[in-house]
Amino acid sequence: MSFVWIASLLFLTTSSLSYLCFIFFQSHNKDKETILSVNEKALFVTAVFCSLVFTALLYSKIGSHEDVIIAQLLENETPSSENSEINEELIDNMRRSLDKRPQNVFYAVLLANYEKSQGNFDAASEFYDLALLSSPDDPNLLSQYAENLFLANNRSFNEPVNQAIEKAYKADSNQPIILGLMGVRAYLNNDFEEAIFFWQRGLDNTDKNDPYYQSYLDGVRKAEEKILIKQ
Repeated sequence: MSFVWIASLLFLTTSSLSYLCFIFFQSHNKDKETILSVNEKALFVTAVFCSLVFTALLYSKIGSHEDVIIAQLLENETPSSENSEINEELIDNMRRSLDKRPQNVFYAVLLANYEKSQGNFDAASEFYDLALLSSPDDPNLLSQYAENLFLANNRSFNEPVNQAIEKAYKADSNQPIILGLMGVRAYLNNDFEEAIFFWQRGLDNTDKNDPYYQSYLDGVRKAEEKILIKQ
């Protein structure tokens, strides 16, 4: 749906309201009357109210100008580091739309993932925090948030990272990202059997075409080598 079409509908609504007001007051000016009867006031207020409600419903249905642009761009593109020209317009419009409606989890997650892909982990955390305000128990969102905290902490574990991992694991114990992180944590603690356990579960819950799949497979092999060395 183009912005021109949206603008035309809104203009039609506003014009109709203005025309109604014009006809209404013109009819009263002919009689030199300045005080409206109770019934006339009620009719006028009702007309104004209905027009405003219609406009509000129309806006909620089609969204803002930024939403229309975003929808058009997302038909063929997603935020990535490959097309900077598309990204700039897409990201800018998502930011502006999110400023108006911060409860839009979809935009918040897209922006968070984009910032994470650019290595801007602090900025990504802000968008994940915003998304979590609306969806605090979403397993996928919790796992992405935990992963971002891990990356922001120079790929190491601290109390906030561990708490985020445990919260995500509690929400969904089969979430591949979290299983992968738990495997890494166990491996760094020299608990190679546990690392294999989590990475194997990660493999069981990950498609073979997923980039994470090869990472978990490599992790299992390295952990197995460490166990052989220890023996």
